[in-house]
Amino acid sequence: MLDNKHTRAASKELTIRFGRCRNRWRFQRPSVGLLMTLVSAASMSSVGCDAAGQSQSKQPAASSRSTEPATEPGLEPADKNRVVDVVDQAAAPTAKENAAAEKPREGGHVLEFNGIDSYIDVGHIPFDSFAEFTIEAWVKDWQQRIVYQGKEGDPENSVWLTWGSHGWSIGWESVNGQNYSYKIDREPSGEWEHVALVFDGENQFVFADGKLVRETTAPKPGPMREQRRFLVGAQEKWKPSQFEETQRHGFGYLSILRISSKARYTEPFTPPEQFVADKQTELLYDMSRLDEKTLDDLSQKKRHGQLHEVKWISRADIDEDRNR
Repeated sequence: MLDNKHTRAASKELTIRFGRCRNRWRFQRPSVGLLMTLVSAASMSSVGCDAAGQSQSKQPAASSRSTEPATEPGLEPADKNRVVDVVDQAAAPTAKENAAAEKPREGGHVLEFNGIDSYIDVGHIPFDSFAEFTIEAWVKDWQQRIVYQGKEGDPENSVWLTWGSHGWSIGWESVNGQNYSYKIDREPSGEWEHVALVFDGENQFVFADGKLVRETTAPKPGPMREQRRFLVGAQEKWKPSQFEETQRHGFGYLSILRISSKARYTEPFTPPEQFVADKQTELLYDMSRLDEKTLDDLSQKKRHGQLHEVKWISRADIDEDRNR
């Protein structure tokens, strides 16, 4: 039987082997039987990519990516009566539709998250002490957690930013786990996409590529426990039976992440190409300005990130791979 060390190694090997396919196979914790079967198949070179970059073999039905429940465990839906203005989910914009939005500047690097065990540990951020705040990021080909702080399950409170399909949501919890969130259900567009979660002291706003897709009255998140860490690309485990300390790993590319102690957007806007660290900036990671060995916080708070299995890659490389 394969132990946990060999399981992680085999998972990474499979991710690398199939990583050149446009529809990459990724596994958070595959079963031993499935791993042995796929490793055997890979050794026989029985799976490849066709000229269009698509996998020639069907994706396994047991993939955790396609069987995610429609709602997140432990999170109750927000009271619909609180919503004051919601744009129809079908009208949520894609990056291609928002041609006026400026994309992150070309050149430099981005971070690749493998969906298995990669994440960034930032430490605690006191969202419950902010009168206002904004969390925003530029991502590409992203699915699942972008950021998360807290522990899933009531009565504890959390704040999170998630992107992609399969019932994921964006929002936070207040008081004893009262949920204020917006369900996201969109496939990656293949372009850089900007997402923002905003609190102005009375209302919650969700923006996709600068377009307002959610506005509702909501209290600020919290209270939050100081021992809870702010993670990029994952969340802390919430069950004693879960072996790994981090769960629900995101996968895709991250270019810029900024957290502010002010409501930067309450109306539709053009997402900025570059983020500036001002007095209200609580955290700023801009990978196009950094080298391959460090992840420095460009804000005055200096919340430098601790990288775990995150890969630095050239932005030009992923754009070239997409155009093949």
